[in-house]
Amino acid sequence: MLFTHFGISGPVILSGSSYIVKNIKNSEKINIAIDLKPSLSYDTLDARILREFKEFTNKDFRNSLSNLLPKSLIPVIIKLSCIDPYKKVNEVTKEERKRLIGLLKSFPFTVKGTRGFNEAIITQGGVCVKDINPATMESKHIKGLFFAGEVIDVDALTGGYNLQVAWSTGWLAGLNV
Repeated sequence: MLFTHFGISGPVILSGSSYIVKNIKNSEKINIAIDLKPSLSYDTLDARILREFKEFTNKDFRNSLSNLLPKSLIPVIIKLSCIDPYKKVNEVTKEERKRLIGLLKSFPFTVKGTRGFNEAIITQGGVCVKDINPATMESKHIKGLFFAGEVIDVDALTGGYNLQVAWSTGWLAGLNV
């Protein structure tokens, strides 16, 4: 997953978008939560934060997260944690620390939309596969009309599957033209 200037992206987001886009079209509010520290359990993350706080004991809270988070994400986490950025780390309460851990383990997002067709990496829709002869990629309705790649209503999780569909169907259609 990548944080970008417009929101979030990356393979997991691209794969998830194929499921979410249908609900966005229906104007449903889509809330997701992202585990920013998936390799750490809640207790392990707590211990890690306690170590960081011990190292930065007399520093402001806003200066204590540099080993834990990317620089651009720190102000967002501080705001959402409701911990005073100028509070000394040694004054952060257990309740505040638990709130911080909860935020890191379940970072909230509201999906407002996609980047649109012109910027799409994965698309949905196209010619129904039931209307195509799978042995030749020829239309079952119009002789001599062949389909390949993104014009076919086939999509898969990100990871090269759509490229493979494009290459394989293009090769098969090309053999049979």
